[in-house]
Amino acid sequence: MDYEHNDDVLQTNITKELQGVADILNLNIQSHKKNTNSYGEKNASKIDRPYNRIIFGAPGTGKSYELKKDQENFFPDEDCFERITFHPAYSYAQFFGCYKPVGKGNDISYEYIPGPFLRVLLKALSNPENNYLLIIEEINRANVAAVFGDVFQLLDRKNGKSEYPVDISNEVKDYIVKYQNDNKKINLTMGDKLYLPSNFYIWATMNSADQGVMPLDTAFKRRWTFSYRPIDADEDKVHDFKTELYLTTGEQQILEWNKTRHIINNLLRKAHVNEDKWLGPFFLATDILKDPDLLRQMFASKVLMYLFEDAAKYDMRTVFGQEYHAYSDLLKDYQENGLAIFASEGD
Repeated sequence: MDYEHNDDVLQTNITKELQGVADILNLNIQSHKKNTNSYGEKNASKIDRPYNRIIFGAPGTGKSYELKKDQENFFPDEDCFERITFHPAYSYAQFFGCYKPVGKGNDISYEYIPGPFLRVLLKALSNPENNYLLIIEEINRANVAAVFGDVFQLLDRKNGKSEYPVDISNEVKDYIVKYQNDNKKINLTMGDKLYLPSNFYIWATMNSADQGVMPLDTAFKRRWTFSYRPIDADEDKVHDFKTELYLTTGEQQILEWNKTRHIINNLLRKAHVNEDKWLGPFFLATDILKDPDLLRQMFASKVLMYLFEDAAKYDMRTVFGQEYHAYSDLLKDYQENGLAIFASEGD
């Protein structure tokens, strides 16, 4: 028997097995490295949504509701998200941070107070194992170029991380150092530069039909992923809501919200009104739709007012069958004729 040959075969098999074990260990080590940062902390898993995301659509299509559902699904912890609303007077100082007077007893001192953007960003940088979210409602109601300032550059991302970090002012640097010391964290920046990490998400809503909104320039738009909410999204949830209209003539009519909404949208289409001014299923909030008295009241004060002042303003004849020079005239006609105020398609 060739014992020497058998020993060689055994040795070869052992070597292969050891190599296989080594390969597995190496793969595990490499996999662990990919999921940890330089401090050995586990990185947060990427969620199935864009980092910079804007949901847009007509009023009442459920843009905020969609973001709320995703927030509850992916960011259930209240400490992991903030929600803000932009408005025409909103500023960079409010968004990022600034010095503000702070009362301490009878004394007043000035301290650097972070805005929502910096607050959520520092949480994300400090806790790479968790994902963080900033929700911006009505993003185009403010001058976004002025509000974002140099932060705008951070929106260019590669694998979720900013490609082009920005310089930090001395006051922001001092605040970050204090934040690091208070929270026992180190190296939250890249030298003297700030960046967005891959666990920081920014989601927003936008309705370009609102009066007084600010246009978004092309450079800003291309840094976001836009998601459209169709005009009839989730309309099955409002099919059953209706109420009675009591006219001054003694006649009664039934106002079926979703059916009436479709009639109005068809008339707006005939009037060549852009879709972003049509009525979504939730133009009237669900709690209003569930209450017949509120539905009756808000249809007059909210829907008719919106049509008169905005959506049907330039072609009332196509929508209402006649011109109205005052809202009071439209309201009086509605009280007398109900839904018959709409053009023939609305019979």
